[in-house]
Amino acid sequence: MLFTPLQKDSGKTKELFVTFGSTVTKGDPLAFSSGYVALATNSEVTAVRFVALETDTGTVTGGTDVLSIDVRGVEFQATTQEETAQDQIGTVCNLNASGEVDNEWTTGNIFCITEIVGVAADKTVRGYFLDRVNA
Repeated sequence: MLFTPLQKDSGKTKELFVTFGSTVTKGDPLAFSSGYVALATNSEVTAVRFVALETDTGTVTGGTDVLSIDVRGVEFQATTQEETAQDQIGTVCNLNASGEVDNEWTTGNIFCITEIVGVAADKTVRGYFLDRVNA
């Protein structure tokens, strides 16, 4: 699972339609495109608003529901692309092509790292999705 919600409030879950032919996995960050959601990747220029709470595939043209959580105000434990380092705390990163936190670069606009979890080789951090994105 790429992103695991650690603290959440009731009422933050929502059923969203998955893009036809797209598969989202539990923990995937989601981005909207034409009213449907799919895995948010490094090509996204909009904010990540939801994370999938289950795995599902968009199998019908009208969309298939996937249970998701609104990311605003929720702390997440996340997988990173590279090994972590203490100086990454406070860094805002983008996502890579697999939807992981791209901590290889020093600047981004999607996810703010607030804590390193475990040793560097664990490639795990905690943090928050930002509510705005620089385009």
